[in-house]
Amino acid sequence: MTKLLSIAALAFLIGCTTSLDRQVQQVIATPTVRFVDIEKFDHDLTSSLDASFEEVNVVFYDKTSPNNIPPRMQKWIAAIEKNGGVVKITPPPNELTPKDPFVLFGLFGSLFSSAKALFEVREESRFEKVKGRDAVISLARNSAGDVVVEKVNFIKRQKP
Repeated sequence: MTKLLSIAALAFLIGCTTSLDRQVQQVIATPTVRFVDIEKFDHDLTSSLDASFEEVNVVFYDKTSPNNIPPRMQKWIAAIEKNGGVVKITPPPNELTPKDPFVLFGLFGSLFSSAKALFEVREESRFEKVKGRDAVISLARNSAGDVVVEKVNFIKRQKP
């Protein structure tokens, strides 16, 4: 009888930890999502886009060159265009024209050469969350003077 009670108590405790784990794993939607090149980023961004924030900002931990936007982020940007959105690029603040115009050409090149990303976007339903949104890629200069991606904003399109 004692063994049976012990097994029942142990099963109850295991059940409690499983439900706690599920609660911890729930994604909390926020208007700012930090980019980390893992699948959790996709879940976090999907949750934030689904929460109907007017603007969802993606910020980067590491300096990211506009010419080397990670493929995971390229998929989200390609999904904006696939769903009729507009992708805008804003130059670093206080710069009328980029010091190196080839940086912007390189950025356009990297965005349009991501045919593989666009193909993968078609196969995943999570990218449907960007419908009705535009993207703004904000560039900045870091302390070394390099142009880097400061953030990517997913902004709800205003209805005409």
